[in-house]
Amino acid sequence: MPDRDLTYWNVMLMGFAQLGLVDKTAIVLSQMRLDGICPDSVTIMALTQLGSSLEDLMLVNAIHCLEIQMGIEGDVSVANTWVFVYAKCGDLGMAEMVFGWIDPGLRTMFLGILCSQDMPILKNQLRRLACINGWFVMEFGRTYAEKGDLDEALALFRSMEAAGQKPDIVTLLYMISCCGQTGSLEVRRWIDNYATSNGKKQNVTVCNALIDMYAKCGNIRDAWELFSTMQGKTVVSWTSMISGYALNGEFKEALDIFCLMLELGLKPNHITFVAVLQACTHAGWLEKARELFDMMTKVHKINPGLGHYSCMTDLLGRMGKLKEALEFFEKMPFKLDAGIWGALLSACKNYHNVEIGEYATHRLFELEPEAAAPYIEMANLYASAGRWDGVARIRKLMKGIK
Repeated sequence: MPDRDLTYWNVMLMGFAQLGLVDKTAIVLSQMRLDGICPDSVTIMALTQLGSSLEDLMLVNAIHCLEIQMGIEGDVSVANTWVFVYAKCGDLGMAEMVFGWIDPGLRTMFLGILCSQDMPILKNQLRRLACINGWFVMEFGRTYAEKGDLDEALALFRSMEAAGQKPDIVTLLYMISCCGQTGSLEVRRWIDNYATSNGKKQNVTVCNALIDMYAKCGNIRDAWELFSTMQGKTVVSWTSMISGYALNGEFKEALDIFCLMLELGLKPNHITFVAVLQACTHAGWLEKARELFDMMTKVHKINPGLGHYSCMTDLLGRMGKLKEALEFFEKMPFKLDAGIWGALLSACKNYHNVEIGEYATHRLFELEPEAAAPYIEMANLYASAGRWDGVARIRKLMKGIK
């Protein structure tokens, strides 16, 4: 086609980049250069999007080098992008370097990356810049939260509050989720106070996340208090409460909430059934789990997923129903992972079932031939059954993988 100008090439690059097609993007970029078309900031943004979506740090570094070689690095529209891209790819050191060369007075002017080694650390820069560039603080706060550095994330958000910047709902949800994963009491208090004082507990999504956070931090009473008083409960709200009770060992309460949900005419989804089946698994309620599994498939017409099958096979294994567990395995319409076969092998060891244990071990060898755990488990199973020839065979196999 005639007149393939810069806009044409940028559109092509953007399309392939959005699809994550590295090879085709590289070919288009090469053809563009052969045509004598010089990349601009839009070109770099397209390429950056590719590196960011793939979270490929090596690719991001290469694109950044190209940008510098082409003399585009001072463009205002590109400068801020690199900070977030490097952070997303996990290279906070490079993100710090780039961020250190953004002029606070101009907010977005990228001054260069080759600089003095005497540079303030990123967190101090972010706190100082909170009053003029809340977007950076928020994005880095999310990154710190995702990586589990909640103390630093909390310090950044406090800086934002002091400067009159307010974290948005998405940022707050990041903090809530990560607090639930780490169980940080200080962050939990801050989130609770912030949500209350800023009216965020009127938001159903925030309430659902808080219920999950309370439960994971071991505060199931707080979770119930919020659940019982919140307006506009959704299936997610009920599921979060069921899962919370199961997580905290209150299995009867989890089942009671599920039954109340049904009585009120609410339709559970596939995640709800995972939660209630997990409660049955940890409580050892095999017959109840069977009843719920049948309800899910026959009454609510929900196709079982890996989580549902995992709960059932785990429970069957715990109860010594190893043949039935294996039959469940055969019904699964997808490839089983090492975790499921490993759980079956552990159950076989507990109940001294060598035959099914050998079968599970064979499948584990196919999936993870270099993993040591299946060899050790099977050797222990042979030893418990007095099969010393089997122990010797496993040891010989282990020597062969060293």
